[in-house]
Amino acid sequence: MKRTDELKELRGKSSEALVRERAILRTRLRDRAFKLSSNQVKDVREVRETRLRLSRVNAVLAEKASA
Repeated sequence: MKRTDELKELRGKSSEALVRERAILRTRLRDRAFKLSSNQVKDVREVRETRLRLSRVNAVLAEKASA
């Protein structure tokens, strides 16, 4: 999914849904970071994608809080 499409999707969600997604992403990141020690390419990619998604969710939540 392109960045702009993902941001549009996130902006369309409610703050409560974004907070829930953030909690899920943090849990997934914690689990993947633990498995990262095996240095599997799949795990490295998933950690990177999860961090990116988490930062976008946080940015949208910050936008909604300031609006």
